[in-house]
Amino acid sequence: MVMRKLFADCCTQLREAGIPDAPTDVRILIDFVMGKGALFAARYPQYEPNLEEYGRLTKLIQQRAAHVPVAYLLGEKEFMGLSFVVNPHVLIPRGDTECLVEAALDCLKQDFENQAARVLDIGTGSGAIAVSMAKYWEQAVVSGIDISDAALQTAEKNAQRCQVAQRCRFWNCDIMKEIPEGSYDMVLSNPPYIPPDVLAGLEPDVRDYEPRGALTDEKDGLDFYRRISLITPKFLKKRGVLFLEIGCEQERAVVEILKNDGWNEISVRHDLAGRPRVVSARRS
Repeated sequence: MVMRKLFADCCTQLREAGIPDAPTDVRILIDFVMGKGALFAARYPQYEPNLEEYGRLTKLIQQRAAHVPVAYLLGEKEFMGLSFVVNPHVLIPRGDTECLVEAALDCLKQDFENQAARVLDIGTGSGAIAVSMAKYWEQAVVSGIDISDAALQTAEKNAQRCQVAQRCRFWNCDIMKEIPEGSYDMVLSNPPYIPPDVLAGLEPDVRDYEPRGALTDEKDGLDFYRRISLITPKFLKKRGVLFLEIGCEQERAVVEILKNDGWNEISVRHDLAGRPRVVSARRS
């Protein structure tokens, strides 16, 4: 079967499975299997895959039709211009979270200039936030904590992959029960904030495959914000800054939590779609 026909058949299979942007996913998977550059199907419409190539692509298309996320099939995902290893043990990094990293980097440029800064990432997962901070702020020494050992191993791989392992440290810590060790100039977190009833209505790519513990607190979506707001002053230096990614409807609730716990200089940053995405606050 030539590539043009194979591409069309794969698109039909994914459309029938309810995949919203079937042609894009098919292009990505074909390029991944062929390993010969982008848009292979368009460049070589008469190419006839060999049995190995056909078998690999068929298996990937079947998995995608079952709504396995493309990033898990590829084993990697781009974030902040960097390539990160991803697997079912970690949340897939999203463009929305780049807003969190960019806000934190802007703060470092303003407050620290060429000075060293100690940064903590709570719930580090793949390490996308922590590694990006280390990569784009050479004076940063970054720590990442998580309750998943498998996630921490992935974060360590990503620190090595992005050549910042010497300035990154990852360890197991359950912030709902423990206080992280150390003292920090900045704390960041993209905590589990999706209420269970909302999660149940999300697309199966997210609901059925990404780690549930990284998505929801199994309560009202605010439990981690309450805990982080309460305990962070114990390890954040005076005048240190806290950055939190939020759901687009959580701005008022998270700001209220921080106000009630005595945080100062609370501000909200919007993402590219104009939605509230990051709340920051400073310890007096």
